[in-house]
Amino acid sequence: MAVDPTSASAATQASGAIRQAARTTGTSFDYLLATAKLESNLNPSAQASTSSAKGLFQFIEQTWLSTMKSAGPGLGYSGYADAISYNANSGRYEVSDPGMRDAIMKLRGDPAASAAMAGAFTRGNQDQLQGALGRAPTDGELYIAHFLGADGASRLITAATSRPNASAADLFPGAASANRAIFYDRAGNARSTEQVYAVLANKLDQAKIAAGASGQGSDTAVAQIGQTFLDRLPPLPKDRVASVAAPDTAGVTQAYAEASQREATRALRQVQPVRDDRPLFQAMFTARDNNPIAPVVQALWTDTAPAAAQASPATPSRPAGIRPLDLFRDTGRG
Repeated sequence: MAVDPTSASAATQASGAIRQAARTTGTSFDYLLATAKLESNLNPSAQASTSSAKGLFQFIEQTWLSTMKSAGPGLGYSGYADAISYNANSGRYEVSDPGMRDAIMKLRGDPAASAAMAGAFTRGNQDQLQGALGRAPTDGELYIAHFLGADGASRLITAATSRPNASAADLFPGAASANRAIFYDRAGNARSTEQVYAVLANKLDQAKIAAGASGQGSDTAVAQIGQTFLDRLPPLPKDRVASVAAPDTAGVTQAYAEASQREATRALRQVQPVRDDRPLFQAMFTARDNNPIAPVVQALWTDTAPAAAQASPATPSRPAGIRPLDLFRDTGRG
């Protein structure tokens, strides 16, 4: 998403909120900072013109409600989370009170709230990828999960090692249709699984370079940039390398949403809600236009917003019976 450069003070404020969220949720500051750089250029007020995506991490409305419902209680936002309900008939998250709904949506524009939810969302991706790959994911792989969903990311990563020359568009036709610049080169040739992996990882690398040049990123993050594809892609355990089915049932988003929401439910069981007596208070981020993309990931700089509470890292997951979200499509008001 193209946005105008933000002021130095706004970017500094956003960077501070992201650093705090990284500590609270146990996620990488450099990764969150680079992702926010990609999504909004560190502009807390960034608003997409073609969807409901808003804030530092460009959460669309349904992803924001889902993430807030799942991870909010463990991060000090229980009052807002309690106001959100899931409609099993429509498969959507809803807020019955219009005033409360507006307050929750405005939080997407608050750096502290947006960063906290993005951190919880990323932690869910991180845990799921580690389980699927048998190793810790790289920051580039976390961004792939931001883009394709954790399930889709694990499929692409596995295919990049076991079938590096296979067409990524064949594996993810829905995502390829919505994001041709990623899955096809300028001549219109379909990129391989290895090439798409590198394109997405390089996007995050470039964002880290930009953050480092502005003095916002860490020296470590910038020093890691410039690795080759093979350097960037850790080997999978042998028992994890398997053939990847080419057909895409348009369920990349569904599989991801189910997994990320399962993680959120586990967090609700494991993390003690933080008492919040103050006034009440999720691409993820940017909505793509068609099918599966990662879900995942804003207005707490207001006077009435509570700061994200220090808590155990919160990991989002899906309550039983909840229908997965379609993260390539912004389906309207919840």
